Amino acid sequence: MSFQCWLVTANKTHRTNAVLQAVLPTLSQGRGSRQTKTTFRLATALGLAVALSTVCSAASYTVTDLGTLGGGYSSGFGISANGQVTGQSTVDASGYVAHPFLYDGTMHDLGTLGGGDVEVGFGINASGQVTGQASTADGADRAFLYDGTMHDLGTLGGSFVGSIGYAINADGKVTGSSYTAGNLAADAFLYDGTMHDLGTLGGTYTVGYGINASGQVTGLSLTGAGDGHAFLYDGTMHDLGTLPGGTHSFGYAINASGEVTGIAGTNGDTVDHAFLYDGTMHDLGSFGAESGGQSINASGQVVGWSYYDPNSPAAFLYDNTHGMVDLNTLIDHSSGWNLRWAYGINDAGQITGAGLIGGETHAFLLTPVVPEPGGLTLFGIGALAIGGLIRIRRVRARTVA
Repeated sequence: MSFQCWLVTANKTHRTNAVLQAVLPTLSQGRGSRQTKTTFRLATALGLAVALSTVCSAASYTVTDLGTLGGGYSSGFGISANGQVTGQSTVDASGYVAHPFLYDGTMHDLGTLGGGDVEVGFGINASGQVTGQASTADGADRAFLYDGTMHDLGTLGGSFVGSIGYAINADGKVTGSSYTAGNLAADAFLYDGTMHDLGTLGGTYTVGYGINASGQVTGLSLTGAGDGHAFLYDGTMHDLGTLPGGTHSFGYAINASGEVTGIAGTNGDTVDHAFLYDGTMHDLGSFGAESGGQSINASGQVVGWSYYDPNSPAAFLYDNTHGMVDLNTLIDHSSGWNLRWAYGINDAGQITGAGLIGGETHAFLLTPVVPEPGGLTLFGIGALAIGGLIRIRRVRARTVA
């Protein structure tokens, strides 16, 4: 038991005992010191059970190491509603060749579009469809849609430099970015069998990073002034603005309610912070340095990363009740994991990202632990037991009388 857990448990036990001993004196009135000691021990044991059950239950999440495709590196970038994960993994010890993967209990290599050394999966839906970027045999980079076979989604008119897919919704619609004709500009796209240009906020570059079930898209667009701003697209591209003191923002994910998370500049753009947009852009803070929001679920929980200092990143979970919490504090401390980046969260609260384990960077899957019966349940059981003891003693008293 950690010191923090022991300390809180001790305090809760003390408070619980005070309550219990206030209602238990009927067990000891008129009895000897032996009965008084028994009553006290019963109160202490029950108080400890209540405190332990509410404070020192198992870790909040179990951690699954997703492994690799044969190399020493992997990272999870997207998670589906049913807990499948996509990302990137090296395939051999050289570390120079990386492929997209689909993890469904086993890590599967999704291959390539015919060539290239560095491919990646970014988004996945519950049907196991994946989007990302892969290279063709002639070396062109292309957004892909994988549904058992990897399909080239083409471009918005651009040629060699190509396109990239970042997110996919339950209907198989994909968003990302593609160069347009002449390769002088890149625009966000929505793919539904055809690649549609979503336009810009006035600049020459946009990218779609997140898409929700209704087809709303968030991402980044340059404005006419040349600043990068987060946007929300729902048929029209809306500028989400920035945090106070900053001039830039990036929208990375959007949930079913249209809430957006991402990164925005603060303090004269000297420090970037994670934000949550719900009609207003809110600064989620950090662990001391920079932070970034990477994914948001239907409950408004946000995951991402934050730095304690320039060399110490940690994966975080944010909600309105607890604020920004280091995910390393919510897992078994003896697991050996250092969770550094969280990139995806689904509506069930499962989280994927990358962390250090055994000296390597591996993709992880965090799964919420189903809580044990709470303190109130145990208290109720104890109260019934005590009630039974009182009833027995009363029956015995009548018999003696």
